[in-house]
Amino acid sequence: MTLTSLALLFSITAAAADSPASVVRGFYRKHIELRLSGAPTPAQLKQIAPYLSQQLQALLERAWTKHEQDVKRAPEEKPAFAEGDLFTSLFEGPTSFEIVRTEALAYEHAVTVRFAHLSGGEPSTWTDVVRVANQQGKPVIVNVEYGGNWDFAARGSLITALEEGVLTQ
Repeated sequence: MTLTSLALLFSITAAAADSPASVVRGFYRKHIELRLSGAPTPAQLKQIAPYLSQQLQALLERAWTKHEQDVKRAPEEKPAFAEGDLFTSLFEGPTSFEIVRTEALAYEHAVTVRFAHLSGGEPSTWTDVVRVANQQGKPVIVNVEYGGNWDFAARGSLITALEEGVLTQ
């Protein structure tokens, strides 16, 4: 292999490693590994932060702070952001996922992800769209648009859910 072909192979591999789909894939692998539910703890957030925009990181920090404040204020009551998957439409979260499509838009990419949750009988499946944009020279997740169509599915988007939850008293 020549030096030129080796350099080309390296640049192609590096570009694929930093693609919107690879960022989403890496994030949801880590999400499933950590079994995220509710606001991520500071230790969990540190592990997923490389995949997330600064805005999402800040909102998740605020969600954890609100959770902790609620615990102190009313220990016998259920605090905000105590449980439930914030990053997908299904409260219980996914047990598996696959990238279905990546679409380049004007300033970001829309990565369509098909999720499944297997718990006993038939798996639940749904599709959400993860928005990825370049920030500080690398692709990061900037939002998740919930796509579940059952009665108790999360609606709207991750940003909206976090902003509304952090602002409620």
